[in-house]
Amino acid sequence: MLKRGSSGAGVEDLQRKLLANGINPGPVDGLFGPKTEDAVRRFQERHALQVDGIAGPKTMKALEDAAGDGPASPKSAASPGATAAGAKGAVAAGKQAASSQRKAAASKGKPAAAAQVKKAAASKKDEEKATTDKVGGVFSRIFKKD
Repeated sequence: MLKRGSSGAGVEDLQRKLLANGINPGPVDGLFGPKTEDAVRRFQERHALQVDGIAGPKTMKALEDAAGDGPASPKSAASPGATAAGAKGAVAAGKQAASSQRKAAASKGKPAAAAQVKKAAASKKDEEKATTDKVGGVFSRIFKKD
């Protein structure tokens, strides 16, 4: 069982699995701090687990099971031709599509479907933020003023 204050390789593995599922736990440093706890809570919420911020057996099993379902690494952020404007455009398009899907599901009287779309949109939002942060970080390093 991993919880706030835990440290070591197990926490590092947990942090990597959270990242693989599109949830940013902060730095992958093997220290279970407030950012990792928040990430665990978000994962638990999205996977209908008890939300307590503790990575116990059920949470770890769900992370293992979901590992193959995580977002693919964004190619646009890794490609040399990626631009910050392009990344922001992709983020805006993703938000607009998710909003449209959520509205369509809700208007058809399917609250369960609307909740699933909302959950997927939140996951997509985390993924897009991570992509935007990566692109911004690359540009800030490239154009760093000495």
